Amino acid sequence: MTDDMNAQLTAAGNEMSASFLAAKKRSDETLAKLKANPGKFTMLTGDRPTGRLHLGHFFGSIRERVAMQNLGVNTNIIIADYQVITDRDTTEHIDDNVLNLVLDYMAAGIDPEKTMIFTHSAVPAENQLMLPFLSLVTEAELHRNPTVKSEMESSGHALTGLLLTYPVHQACDILFCKANVVPIGKDNLPHVEITRTIARRFNERYAKKNPVFPEPAAILSEAPEIPGLDGRKMSKSAPIREALRELENEGLVEYVRNAGCSVKEITFEESFEIYLMRANYEIMAVRLLGGKIPEETLQEMEEILERMKSLNVDEYDQLFSYDNKFHSCLIRMTGMKSLYKAWKSLNYGNIVTGYNLASDKKAVIKRQYPIHKELLEACKSRKKEEICRVLSDHYMGTIHRLLKEQGMTEADTKFSTGLSDFIKKIIVDLESMIPGK
Repeated sequence: MTDDMNAQLTAAGNEMSASFLAAKKRSDETLAKLKANPGKFTMLTGDRPTGRLHLGHFFGSIRERVAMQNLGVNTNIIIADYQVITDRDTTEHIDDNVLNLVLDYMAAGIDPEKTMIFTHSAVPAENQLMLPFLSLVTEAELHRNPTVKSEMESSGHALTGLLLTYPVHQACDILFCKANVVPIGKDNLPHVEITRTIARRFNERYAKKNPVFPEPAAILSEAPEIPGLDGRKMSKSAPIREALRELENEGLVEYVRNAGCSVKEITFEESFEIYLMRANYEIMAVRLLGGKIPEETLQEMEEILERMKSLNVDEYDQLFSYDNKFHSCLIRMTGMKSLYKAWKSLNYGNIVTGYNLASDKKAVIKRQYPIHKELLEACKSRKKEEICRVLSDHYMGTIHRLLKEQGMTEADTKFSTGLSDFIKKIIVDLESMIPGK
């Protein structure tokens, strides 16, 4: 590979787009001006207190923060404790995480005498900017943000209003202190762009004669992406080593000496087992609650279903993410962590099997909405046996398609009873185990 080719690659080996290269050029120009006159620049950056920092943070942003601080730039770092609830179900350990972030900053060279470090909760007035800022962006602009899509996929939840408006809240962080430079990695470029848009529109609409906010420039790291061991962007919320080890234990990846980890192929037999087990777990969840599906669960399922309805062929990969999220609602409503963990371990196999059946992607997408709509309506009825019947039919449909791919029928399987009856009867005695039943 030539030097020119190397220059067009990220640290993770991904090709750089033309828009990124243009952004890098602007970044270099801004950095040159900053070095010449650091006192004219104000920097804002920060982190959510969701875990300890790692090398990805250091090379992606923190060393730039230290460099700017030492140059004499007015540096500000926000610990975004309010934003933890963007895609988290709990606020547990926030205080400890805030303290650990401060310790990590200081260890990396951030000097509290030169840099202002503060939390969202310490400056609640900052959040008042959300109202006028939300008036300056459209729903379509928010939906196009690739970082929002990525955060939604990794969260395991439906798209909430808070997650959708997360970039606007970040714009509040940046513009609150009138920052004109933001050191970031490649993945946060869309956030800076929407901040620039908000600043420009605010000045045009509310402060034409005396502009209030600067349009901040992104200072891109020399290492815009830091890959983990799996080639993906490093994340503090899911340490790579532990994640790979867990996937290996679950049989989803294989470790080959001197070659590393690779995705394990899902056989027909394994796919068969996956759908039998998913059906078992979900019917179990419904029976445990006696069919009384909580209203908030129904609402979440409906939101996911609406997003599934609007998918096109180019978004086929999202179909199984929505499918998993939809069915996860039935498991999570029980509050049983072990049950959810066991069910979640089957998600990867669901995705792989879905792709194996995707000879006609358009047909698969078209088929998914009505069958999940039927399941949602059954859940709304809160009739236990009806929900279990629809769930049974739902999974039997997939199993029959698997059998058809192999040129088989139910009679060709090794089970002594028919598969349809098997799914219906496998937990027939469960209710006798439930207290009060």
